[in-house]
Amino acid sequence: MGNTLARFGLVLSVVANVAFVGGYWYRTHGHLPTRLSQWQREWTQTLRQLHLSPQQRASLKASSEQVAAQLADLRSQIHQHRLHMLELLAAEQPDHEAVEQTRQAIAHLQQQMQKVVLTKIIEHKQVLTPAQQQQLFTHLKAQLERTL
Repeated sequence: MGNTLARFGLVLSVVANVAFVGGYWYRTHGHLPTRLSQWQREWTQTLRQLHLSPQQRASLKASSEQVAAQLADLRSQIHQHRLHMLELLAAEQPDHEAVEQTRQAIAHLQQQMQKVVLTKIIEHKQVLTPAQQQQLFTHLKAQLERTL
């Protein structure tokens, strides 16, 4: 009985730690709707500061909406994998292979998110003038520095 109770305590501790770390990561890396809304407000403000032409504005708006939809889908998939990971970890005898496969699936989806964002930044850059590009990258650098 003592051994079972100790295992249960260990599993509960691991799950609590994973939930805490996952929750912290989720909040600090922009995966909550409030954080996403903040990013969207900052992005909109940045685009206003670039003094875009109507054609530039239309092109970037359509592209940004497409990115937002793609990222929302990927975030949802990551969330489902994280929930599955917690179920795997909570098992009395966690399946190490299944945990690793789930971790790899999450990492792959995160890489897809990065690729979507980087591809769109490159596409957006092509629509902007050199001065607008400078402003955009100055803003992105400042935004990155705030996340440290």
